[in-house]
Amino acid sequence: MHEIADNFREIKERVARAAFRAGRNPEEIIIIAVTKNQTIDTIREGIQAGIDIIGENRVQELVDKYEALENQVQWHFIGHLQTNKVKYVIDKVHLIHSLDRLSLAEEIERRGERRKLSVNALVQVNVSGEESKFGMPPQELVPFLERVSDRCKNI
Repeated sequence: MHEIADNFREIKERVARAAFRAGRNPEEIIIIAVTKNQTIDTIREGIQAGIDIIGENRVQELVDKYEALENQVQWHFIGHLQTNKVKYVIDKVHLIHSLDRLSLAEEIERRGERRKLSVNALVQVNVSGEESKFGMPPQELVPFLERVSDRCKNI
């Protein structure tokens, strides 16, 4: 347990130093612990060390971990989200980090409206242009945001 607590403390200190160098308030910076392939016991150790926001990139892992830990932390989905998997995460996550297409926004909207949920999401933009990366091209961002703003009141 001490290793996780020590590592988390060191990360917070490094973030604080970087924030001060940049003229930022370290309290404004959010640290998300990504738990890919970590056990429930390891995650519990992290929670005991003060971790309160967890990011997961696989739907099934998020669901399994959420069921074991529920509301002990705030959950973020950080991976590519398939439209047919929205139903599994919509009521579990505080923030979806990977909104990258209108069909996904519309599915999030449908599911959110049914459950009377307002869904927080970040738009993923592929600025590198690499085909192996997810995200929309930068030139599609403004039209996408306009469509989402018009069609999706729950996002």
